[in-house]
Amino acid sequence: MSSSSSPSPASSSSSSEPKAEGFFADIISSVFDGGVNHGLILGMHLSFFGLLLVLMALYVLTQWNIHVLALAGVSVCLWASTGWFVMELMKAQKIQEEEKREKEKNASATGVKLEGEAQESIAAVETKKDI
Repeated sequence: MSSSSSPSPASSSSSSEPKAEGFFADIISSVFDGGVNHGLILGMHLSFFGLLLVLMALYVLTQWNIHVLALAGVSVCLWASTGWFVMELMKAQKIQEEEKREKEKNASATGVKLEGEAQESIAAVETKKDI
């Protein structure tokens, strides 16, 4: 029995790295946090894929019923439109984040400028007192 000083995997991770919560945790967090994350997109694709598998099996079991094929076509269209909508949400989320960064950048630049103006006005008041 030798004692090694190698760090355990749990202690070697830093707190600044995002935690890998898992598939179901991503879906639940997307409900509370809003927006779109990887788990939500993966869940959507897996659900629609499963639906198509069931419909194709039903198509075979119903002896090539055209109505089941029509349902499969409708679900493919729904999958495509839902995917498009999620992509638009991701674009809107990126735009919001960029606007937020711009506002923070402008606010910090304005704050520095106001501090400089405040220092100039204080210096002007002090010079008036001397006169």
